[in-house]
Amino acid sequence: MRAAELETGAIGALAGEVQVLAEEAKEASAGRTPEADLAHRDELGHFTVTYNRKRRRKRGEEIASYLRSAAEKAEGRVPSWPRFVHERKETLEPKLAMLTYAPLVSGTKGWDALRATEAAGLLPLTGFAYMPSTLAKMTSALAISGAGPRLLEAVGKNWHRVAQERWDEPGAMAALYVDNQMKAVWSSLFTQSGKVSRLNRVMPCIANTFVHTGAGTPLLASVQSGTAPLAPRLVELVKEAEAKLDDEVRRAVVIDAEGSTFDILEAFAKEGRVIVTPLRPARAPALQLEYSRGSYFRPYVARVPGIHCMPSRGQCSRVRSRD
Repeated sequence: MRAAELETGAIGALAGEVQVLAEEAKEASAGRTPEADLAHRDELGHFTVTYNRKRRRKRGEEIASYLRSAAEKAEGRVPSWPRFVHERKETLEPKLAMLTYAPLVSGTKGWDALRATEAAGLLPLTGFAYMPSTLAKMTSALAISGAGPRLLEAVGKNWHRVAQERWDEPGAMAALYVDNQMKAVWSSLFTQSGKVSRLNRVMPCIANTFVHTGAGTPLLASVQSGTAPLAPRLVELVKEAEAKLDDEVRRAVVIDAEGSTFDILEAFAKEGRVIVTPLRPARAPALQLEYSRGSYFRPYVARVPGIHCMPSRGQCSRVRSRD
């Protein structure tokens, strides 16, 4: 893992972006000093029963204060309030490394992965065994500071560079893969409900939307409470992903059967964009597949320019790429 980091600089890219956020926070503070959160703590700084009681949902409130969105929690705060704003890169990198490595060596999910026995072996890589509560506070501070999209963009740009330099896959970069995933949430925290296909039931869940390139480079991730249909926001997600890559290539969008709905096909036709999706024969019974001069059939997984076909039970969709 250490060798992989030295070759790719993935964690270093994250630490560099956090430092940029810290400098921007200091400039935005304009001499203001954040107030320390000392109310309702004991002499050692520990939270008291009163502190926890203050966080409960008050009469007339729909959502408790600690369950509000990151944007709402950020209101009224001096931008330089988080601890990471005042930490050096030598401190940030071990924390980010611990968050990155722990799920790779532990079968336990979530913050408990940091408490697993296997995580103790990460000490030579991280240099310091940070407590899960410390990393949880850092993650929360980054979320409230709006760092999520920027950190994901830093990851995407770094791996985009690595994929081009190390694996020489420019063709794979001409595709964007988009998919929704409904994840069940077994938690006491409130979330809206939706159908979780994997469990075949309606229950509290979150909708994860991922956009990545053909080489697996993550570009965008969207998380919403409950069901979040992809159709109304697919074109905007594609535009945002292409803007992050900052080049001239307009990319083909690959999506599962949800992409063959009328509104998605119409939106892409208006934008003049290319989409690859399974097409059920029932939706176009008289469809005749045609190939322009110079094109040839190849399985889609070959990732070659020209006409791409996605076989699925005898079904096929036609795409002509001009980029």
